[in-house]
Amino acid sequence: MQNVKISYFEFENNIFKLINKYYFTKYEKSYGVAVSGGPDSMLLLYILSKWAISENKILKVFSFNHNLRPESIKEILLVKGVCKKLGCDFIEIKWDEKPNTAIMQKARVARYSQVAQKCHAFNIKTLFLGHHADDIAETLSMRIFKNSSLEGLCPMFEVREIFNIKLFRPFLKIYKDQILQFNLLNKIK
Repeated sequence: MQNVKISYFEFENNIFKLINKYYFTKYEKSYGVAVSGGPDSMLLLYILSKWAISENKILKVFSFNHNLRPESIKEILLVKGVCKKLGCDFIEIKWDEKPNTAIMQKARVARYSQVAQKCHAFNIKTLFLGHHADDIAETLSMRIFKNSSLEGLCPMFEVREIFNIKLFRPFLKIYKDQILQFNLLNKIK
């Protein structure tokens, strides 16, 4: 595991500065964050809940239940409990479709489109995601392995629009081992 070279407070402050450097954070009042219950999205939830309070913003937490794994309900309940503790609005989205082919691809499309629909319903124009530096390499490797087109090989961007929602990934320069260390040091489930 890599040593965390900065304190959690400095890390959190750097994420706040990164978010606030974008013009839209000055004008938008409500934001969404997609939280799966994994270490990256849980850390993002904790940081964004503090950011939302400090900037007087509204934060809606979306958890998408694919209904593909028995343990997914435990993850949803974990996120719901943490949201209650942090004072964030929790919204569960359930996916009831079970396609016979290309399940992962169809689940990803369903996740983004249904979360985007909820964002539109709450007048949210920006959705935060917990993707980190290791996700970039993993995604690129998978796409190369699957002989993706040139467009499919495009990297993840810090801010990108899809379904008329800005996807904001503030952890793209942070590695998974750093996230795990911050979670451990701060007792983030």
